[in-house]
Amino acid sequence: MEVGKRLVSPDLRLYIVADPAALKDLVKALELGWVLGGNLQQLCGWGAVGLDRDGRDETCNWQRLDGVRWLKHDKLNELVPVGGKLGHIFDTVVQQRADMDFGKYSLKKLLNGSLKKLKGWRVVEQPAAARRLQHGESLKGLSHVEQGNVQVLLVVVNL
Repeated sequence: MEVGKRLVSPDLRLYIVADPAALKDLVKALELGWVLGGNLQQLCGWGAVGLDRDGRDETCNWQRLDGVRWLKHDKLNELVPVGGKLGHIFDTVVQQRADMDFGKYSLKKLLNGSLKKLKGWRVVEQPAAARRLQHGESLKGLSHVEQGNVQVLLVVVNL
């Protein structure tokens, strides 16, 4: 049984909405405007989209949690969530990190699977901990630690 639709904002914060009324309340609370609100309704599958497509996967760098990609460097435990359009990911993640020294085209190839690894970075599966995050929590700060054949996910909280 699905508890609600899991939406991820451009700043990688998770919002869980149970129904169209809850989405309307979220749109109002975040002052997103009615146009983006309508697009988010389509993203949730609660509104019709144009005749040129079956559904909406992203709108204004918002997307469903299942659409977020996760990057991990071979030498780091940190999982880096990336969501939205390629330009947004490049500007808000890659260009903000000294350890991601690559261009937008290479990032595109990594995300679409044309490259399996890029300077030690690879796409990994969504961590189970991401599904346990609560409404309003950030996807940032999840870590991946391997202990033998057991994988443990930690949530790093900055106090």
